[in-house]
Amino acid sequence: MKNIKKCKRCIMALICFLGFNLASIKAEALSKQIIIDWYESYYDGGTEEFSFHISNFGILFVNLEDTIADDDYSVCIRDSYGVLVYSKQIDWFEDGNGNFDVELSEGDYTIVFSTEGEVEFSVQAYFEYEPSIKHPEFEISEELLDLYVGESAVLAIESEPEGVLFDVEWSSSNPLVVAVSENGTVKAKKVGSAVIKAVISGEVYECEVHVAKRMPTYQTIYSILKKCKGKNFSLDVIDVGKKCRLYATGIYSISDKHWYSQAFMAGCSYVPYIELVKKANSTVTKFGFWGKFVQVDYFNSVVFDDLSLKLKTNNRRLSYDANIMDSNSYYNYKKHFYIGKSTWNTTLLSSISNPELKINKLGKMFDQNTLSLKIVDVGGASFELRTDKRHRNYWKKLLNTYKQILKKY
Repeated sequence: MKNIKKCKRCIMALICFLGFNLASIKAEALSKQIIIDWYESYYDGGTEEFSFHISNFGILFVNLEDTIADDDYSVCIRDSYGVLVYSKQIDWFEDGNGNFDVELSEGDYTIVFSTEGEVEFSVQAYFEYEPSIKHPEFEISEELLDLYVGESAVLAIESEPEGVLFDVEWSSSNPLVVAVSENGTVKAKKVGSAVIKAVISGEVYECEVHVAKRMPTYQTIYSILKKCKGKNFSLDVIDVGKKCRLYATGIYSISDKHWYSQAFMAGCSYVPYIELVKKANSTVTKFGFWGKFVQVDYFNSVVFDDLSLKLKTNNRRLSYDANIMDSNSYYNYKKHFYIGKSTWNTTLLSSISNPELKINKLGKMFDQNTLSLKIVDVGGASFELRTDKRHRNYWKKLLNTYKQILKKY
């Protein structure tokens, strides 16, 4: 009885030892193995042998589709002991392309092609391994990821069969855009694209990652604009939940010059703003100028033509098309001239396009004490106004708010 118990303990110890060692075997992935890529012509019979080794159970695929045969030929496969494991006689007239596949276990084999007639052999053969504990099949959990800046995702390597041990090395083609940790955690850092690679025993598995800015809601940006509301900044809700504008204090001047032979602009205002508009599936933020102008003509009714806004310093120039929003014209019988009043608007920057370079240039112009603004119509009438430091500071603050919104979203 004691001997039986002792024998059982030995068996259990042996099972535990074997189990531990099987679990500790590092898995090594096997890719598709090319066995034969052969071209040869026989005109009066011939035989050709190919020896190969299989490391695991799988399927041998033999492609004879491009073989041109005017006579019959045969294919046979023998193992290392000379035992025939597969044989096929191919009738050149009846069997068509002659393709075949056969299951093989681990071991050494020889495949033989032979003919007694005229055959132009074209043979491609490869072996696909069936997954096993020793030689599993791997795949990455995701091959394509779309993330927003700041988001994370976890990539995993899945194996067949499950439960095998393996080492994996993770890397990113662009760590500044997408970083990856040693356990496969992906972090989106900035807008762009990167390829995450996982390497297992020399085999590479990839995931393409695209990073975009998170699409902000109207309410998110509206709350930012609302916080800016104050003494020198006013918030105008044009359409609740759909459109609003944040204005900075603008400048206005009336001309003291008079021309009695032509039309001229008698006054104009310039007010910068940030506009927020809700679209179907997104929001659009714009930076622009809005204003009013008065035009006088002593001889004819005022005609409102296309306008342009020009910003100028001693070393920089910017020009934008302006739109007339509404207008009216009438004759002043006391002063004996025609008066035209109009509201104009122009967009300098929009989140739809990439405005970064224009933002920087505009910011530098707001810093310069030589900055002037001029509204000009196609007929040549214009009104130019120099800016002061106090107003430029308000405008610069408004522009920085716009820049921060674009940077964040």
